[in-house]
Amino acid sequence: MKQRPVLILWRDVPIDVDIKTYEYIASVWGNDVICCYFQEIAQERKAVGFCGENQIKTIRITNRKIAVSVIEKEKNAIHILGGFRGNMFAVLLELKKRKSKTVGVICEMPNLPTSELRKGVHRLYIKAYYGLMSLYYSRVVNCFCAMGEMGVAVYNKAGWDIKKLYPYMYCSGDEGCSATMNCQSDKIKFVYIGRFNGGSKGVDCLIDAIKKLPKGLNICIDFVGGYGDLLQEVLNLAENNDYVRFIGKWEPATVVNHLSEYDVCLVPSKYDGWNLSANHSINAGIGCIITPEAVSEELIRYAGSGMVIDSNSTEALKAAILYVVDHPEVIMQWKQAAIAYQPRISAKMVGDYLIDIFDYTMLNRGTERPRAPWIGEKR
Repeated sequence: MKQRPVLILWRDVPIDVDIKTYEYIASVWGNDVICCYFQEIAQERKAVGFCGENQIKTIRITNRKIAVSVIEKEKNAIHILGGFRGNMFAVLLELKKRKSKTVGVICEMPNLPTSELRKGVHRLYIKAYYGLMSLYYSRVVNCFCAMGEMGVAVYNKAGWDIKKLYPYMYCSGDEGCSATMNCQSDKIKFVYIGRFNGGSKGVDCLIDAIKKLPKGLNICIDFVGGYGDLLQEVLNLAENNDYVRFIGKWEPATVVNHLSEYDVCLVPSKYDGWNLSANHSINAGIGCIITPEAVSEELIRYAGSGMVIDSNSTEALKAAILYVVDHPEVIMQWKQAAIAYQPRISAKMVGDYLIDIFDYTMLNRGTERPRAPWIGEKR
């Protein structure tokens, strides 16, 4: 079989959360895999372990001339761009000018405000904006990998051809493990892990839900993280609420092992590109209470390893926590379901799927449209 061309990943920052997927791809691709990035990872993300250090070849792009030289040097390369924003436009224009036939896009969900009124207005803007992107760039873009089924639906509604759209997911690449199964004799252990932010992560709703819980429950709720605009509120809650502890940060490589000591992960997102807590909870073999706006909620739905609740709802969070307290048998059911589902979200599984998309859409390999391995019959 003919050797694949060089694969160039154009990104705002070096590969971080899904590095294991691309390291796997690089190990089997059969040619160079290069990450071209425009800026360094933010200091607050580096502080919690997202250092961007990996085995992928990297090129720092500091001006357009460098970007053009990369494109000129690798004339037959496959180019995968991280969305339609900022520096990506310059790269897209260069590839469009050269009538490149090997271009793909991996794109998160568009930003949405939390206000329902502003959401409605912003959705109209999203449809118009990405509709224009479709009109202008659809001929040069061979495949559009959107985050999850939700992303595919959003961009299809905005005008992108469903034949070019593929669901994708960030893959943490953690090794799956089995959680502690005997939870009945101890407190029910809930955990939130991530940025302490209200606008996107929904930590404000979680704080309010905890404050409304009745006294005397046999539970603990741990907060894991190191930064965010609600950090002080979390610290105050831990100081004054018997259920809550502030744990601080975990190194990324230790997250799954730590999570396996809990029963249920709480993911109250109001907006996310793809919240990795769903991946982490499955790989840790524990349950998950999550909102649709995490986008990764589809993993929990297909695994049957938790509960999907309304976003931006203090009452929904409170009710979900109390449901677990009143029905502790679901803890074991969710853990077993998570463990059974783990192989479907491995770095190899997701990496092979992405390779299949590139082969099918740009290299004329394969006869069947690739299907996302984590999407299957709902439980």
